[in-house]
Amino acid sequence: MSNDSKRTTIRDIAEVLNLSVSTVSRALQGNSRISKETIDAVKRTAEKMDYYIHGPAAALRKGHGNNIGVVVPRVDRQFFSNIIGGIEEVLRTNGFNTFIYQTQESYENEKSGVQAMLNAGVEGLMISVSVETKDISHINRFSRSGRPVVFFDRCMDDSETCRVMIDDFAAAYKATEHLLANGCRKLVYFGGTQNLFMYRNRREGFEQALLDHGFAPGDIHVIDGMLTRKKGYDSFRELYEAKQIPDGLLAASDFSALGSILFMKEVGISVPDDVCVVGFANESFTEFMEPPLSSIEQFAGEMGKKTAEMMLRRFTGVQSAETIILNSELKIRKSSQRTIK
Repeated sequence: MSNDSKRTTIRDIAEVLNLSVSTVSRALQGNSRISKETIDAVKRTAEKMDYYIHGPAAALRKGHGNNIGVVVPRVDRQFFSNIIGGIEEVLRTNGFNTFIYQTQESYENEKSGVQAMLNAGVEGLMISVSVETKDISHINRFSRSGRPVVFFDRCMDDSETCRVMIDDFAAAYKATEHLLANGCRKLVYFGGTQNLFMYRNRREGFEQALLDHGFAPGDIHVIDGMLTRKKGYDSFRELYEAKQIPDGLLAASDFSALGSILFMKEVGISVPDDVCVVGFANESFTEFMEPPLSSIEQFAGEMGKKTAEMMLRRFTGVQSAETIILNSELKIRKSSQRTIK
């Protein structure tokens, strides 16, 4: 677990900067009586020396050692709420509490959340990074405190980290083949941000499926950054106005798929007769849409359980990196089932 014996103290920072302990303490709190230059110098040095506040929650940790942090992009998405449910089920059974922080897809919020977990003295961190995240130095800083980190769903392209995810390449490949089997020949992919490993894999699965079925690279159409309902709506409208309407759409998010279908309804495009649509995550609304949306089931609850179990193994002495690839399933519904003429 944690290794507080190596933790940097305020006294260590004071010695490096030749300041008093009280001055360093006030600077870290942003006290107005301390000059901006001193505050900046203290904070820069604190970051370099991996200093973190040893607050009341950390004192509680020393006595009980049972608090674990979870950082997610959003708690209002069924996918992430189901993951949290799976995590809590395993942790509660094993006597641990769960501290949850949502980033709202902001990198700055994510940094603040990880720092808050560090300051609170949680015993470990489970995280699915934001769409803005490219640099994980804030997460590495948490690891250097001697506490484990496990990534889930949105993981890093690094086999040396602990991570739980699905085979996104295979899932997108399967969904693309399904669209082809239903007669689609002008396909478009609404993808996610390419700085994240999972969205790169989904895009590559889509592209490879088309290449394997004889499509030329120039016939493969991809629009990245399409993860919200509004983005899906606006992007499909742009295709419509440019007279570039596809006959098949694979969306990396159920929400962008939903936005696209809402626009198609407004202009009289039939789903699936004119355009077949498949999404990702199998959110709760997908089966109640009209038409019901085909989607990749990622078994979020199971992902949460496996993530928590991997974290618990870190506490029993397992130190090596570990990757778990979970199965996914294409839930075929009316939005992608076409009568081929």
